Amino acid sequence: MDKLEKMQAAIDILKDQDIDALKSALALVGDPVQETLSNVSDKDFEVGKNYFVRTVTFYVVGKVTKITNNMVHFEQASWIADTGRFADAIKTGDFNEIEPVGIWFVSLGAIVDGGPFNHTLPTKQK
Repeated sequence: MDKLEKMQAAIDILKDQDIDALKSALALVGDPVQETLSNVSDKDFEVGKNYFVRTVTFYVVGKVTKITNNMVHFEQASWIADTGRFADAIKTGDFNEIEPVGIWFVSLGAIVDGGPFNHTLPTKQK
Protein backbone atom coordinates (compact mmCIF):
# COMPACT_ATOMS: atom_id res chain seq x y z
CA MET A 1 0.00 0.00 0.00
CA ASP A 2 1.56 3.31 -1.07
CA LYS A 3 1.34 6.57 0.92
CA LEU A 4 -1.68 7.87 -1.02
CA GLU A 5 -3.60 4.63 -0.46
CA LYS A 6 -2.71 4.75 3.23
CA MET A 7 -3.99 8.32 3.47
CA GLN A 8 -7.26 7.38 1.74
CA ALA A 9 -7.68 4.44 4.13
CA ALA A 10 -7.05 6.80 7.05
CA ILE A 11 -9.70 9.23 5.76
CA ASP A 12 -12.19 6.38 5.44
CA ILE A 13 -11.49 5.34 9.04
CA LEU A 14 -11.88 8.93 10.29
CA LYS A 15 -15.39 9.17 8.88
CA ASP A 16 -16.46 7.12 11.93
CA GLN A 17 -15.17 9.91 14.26
CA ASP A 18 -14.12 7.33 16.84
CA ILE A 19 -10.96 7.77 18.97
CA ASP A 20 -9.91 4.17 18.36
CA ALA A 21 -10.42 4.76 14.65
CA LEU A 22 -8.27 7.88 14.89
CA LYS A 23 -5.47 5.85 16.47
CA SER A 24 -5.77 3.31 13.65
CA ALA A 25 -5.65 6.07 11.06
CA LEU A 26 -2.50 7.57 12.60
CA ALA A 27 -0.92 4.13 12.67
CA LEU A 28 -1.52 3.87 8.91
CA VAL A 29 -0.01 7.19 7.87
CA GLY A 30 2.44 7.79 10.68
CA ASP A 31 2.79 10.83 12.90
CA PRO A 32 4.22 13.74 10.85
CA VAL A 33 5.11 15.69 14.01
CA GLN A 34 7.10 12.78 15.41
CA GLU A 35 8.73 12.23 12.02
CA THR A 36 9.86 15.88 12.05
CA LEU A 37 11.14 15.67 15.61
CA SER A 38 13.03 12.47 14.88
CA ASN A 39 15.52 14.61 12.97
CA VAL A 40 16.64 16.20 16.26
CA SER A 41 18.15 14.19 19.06
CA ASP A 42 19.59 14.79 22.49
CA LYS A 43 23.01 14.47 20.83
CA ASP A 44 22.39 17.79 19.06
CA PHE A 45 22.51 19.60 22.42
CA GLU A 46 24.61 18.88 25.48
CA VAL A 47 23.16 19.56 28.92
CA GLY A 48 25.20 22.15 30.79
CA LYS A 49 26.49 23.94 27.68
CA ASN A 50 25.48 27.33 26.30
CA TYR A 51 23.79 27.57 22.91
CA PHE A 52 22.49 30.21 20.54
CA VAL A 53 19.45 28.95 18.60
CA ARG A 54 17.43 30.49 15.83
CA THR A 55 13.78 29.50 15.78
CA VAL A 56 11.17 30.18 13.15
CA THR A 57 10.35 33.49 14.88
CA PHE A 58 13.24 34.61 17.13
CA TYR A 59 16.62 33.88 18.70
CA VAL A 60 17.34 32.42 22.15
CA VAL A 61 20.64 32.12 23.95
CA GLY A 62 21.05 30.17 27.18
CA LYS A 63 22.35 27.13 29.03
CA VAL A 64 20.66 23.81 28.21
CA THR A 65 19.37 22.07 31.33
CA LYS A 66 17.18 19.35 29.85
CA ILE A 67 16.04 17.89 26.52
CA THR A 68 12.66 16.18 26.29
CA ASN A 69 10.96 14.54 23.31
CA ASN A 70 9.89 17.91 21.97
CA MET A 71 11.47 20.71 24.02
CA VAL A 72 14.88 22.10 24.93
CA HIS A 73 14.92 23.64 28.41
CA PHE A 74 17.21 26.63 28.99
CA GLU A 75 18.24 28.55 32.08
CA GLN A 76 19.87 31.99 32.13
CA ALA A 77 18.10 32.40 28.80
CA SER A 78 17.61 35.59 26.84
CA TRP A 79 15.42 36.42 23.91
CA ILE A 80 17.58 38.20 21.36
CA ALA A 81 15.48 40.76 19.51
CA ASP A 82 18.36 42.08 17.39
CA THR A 83 21.74 40.42 16.91
CA GLY A 84 23.31 43.31 15.05
CA ARG A 85 25.84 42.03 12.51
CA PHE A 86 25.31 38.29 12.88
CA ALA A 87 28.89 37.11 12.40
CA ASP A 88 30.15 39.73 14.84
CA ALA A 89 27.50 38.78 17.40
CA ILE A 90 28.43 35.09 17.29
CA LYS A 91 32.14 35.92 17.40
CA THR A 92 31.93 38.40 20.29
CA GLY A 93 28.74 37.43 22.15
CA ASP A 94 27.51 41.03 21.98
CA PHE A 95 23.95 41.69 20.73
CA ASN A 96 22.09 44.92 19.95
CA GLU A 97 18.90 44.00 21.86
CA ILE A 98 18.69 41.55 24.77
CA GLU A 99 15.65 40.56 26.84
CA PRO A 100 16.68 38.26 29.72
CA VAL A 101 13.90 35.74 30.44
CA GLY A 102 15.55 33.28 32.85
CA ILE A 103 14.10 29.79 32.41
CA TRP A 104 12.77 29.22 28.91
CA PHE A 105 11.60 26.28 26.78
CA VAL A 106 11.98 26.02 23.00
CA SER A 107 10.20 23.49 20.81
CA LEU A 108 12.57 21.23 18.90
CA GLY A 109 10.23 21.50 15.93
CA ALA A 110 10.66 25.30 15.90
CA ILE A 111 14.47 25.30 15.86
CA VAL A 112 15.90 26.28 12.49
CA ASP A 113 19.57 26.18 13.43
CA GLY A 114 21.95 26.94 16.25
CA GLY A 115 25.32 26.33 17.71
CA PRO A 116 27.53 26.55 20.76
CA PHE A 117 27.67 29.95 22.44
CA ASN A 118 31.21 30.24 23.81
CA HIS A 119 30.68 33.48 25.73
CA THR A 120 29.28 34.61 29.06
CA LEU A 121 25.50 34.57 28.84
CA PRO A 122 23.97 38.04 28.77
CA THR A 123 22.09 38.95 31.96
CA LYS A 124 21.25 42.63 31.43
CA GLN A 125 18.48 44.01 29.31
CA LYS A 126 19.76 46.05 26.41
